[in-house]
Amino acid sequence: MLLSPQSHLYLDRAYDIAIVPPSQAADADRLGFPSYRHRDVAYTAAWEPHTHGVPPERIAGVEATVFGESITSLADVVLLLLPRLPAAAETAWCGGPSPWEEYRARLAPHTHVWRARDLAHLATTEVAWE
Repeated sequence: MLLSPQSHLYLDRAYDIAIVPPSQAADADRLGFPSYRHRDVAYTAAWEPHTHGVPPERIAGVEATVFGESITSLADVVLLLLPRLPAAAETAWCGGPSPWEEYRARLAPHTHVWRARDLAHLATTEVAWE
């Protein structure tokens, strides 16, 4: 079975406005499937694969999903994915979430790579970006 729970791994969900920096508010408001509950990055990072009633030996993988209703460019896709996709990937790889304080400290330096590659990530206020 591939796990792709809408609750955490549908990454075309809007960001919770409380964690969006003012400079990115217009883009964040425009993006995301309107019927999904808006979430912060900590929520995605707290995803627990084993809470879906599937024995670990039956899980073949994890899928983070993005639908294109609100997407008009590659920058839109990247803004929806970063910084949530690394959280989904780490949880899938490790079999469970890391404590938020530890995870966000490890996530913060990634902004150097994203900026160097001109990737339009959301600079969530939840993380002390370097």
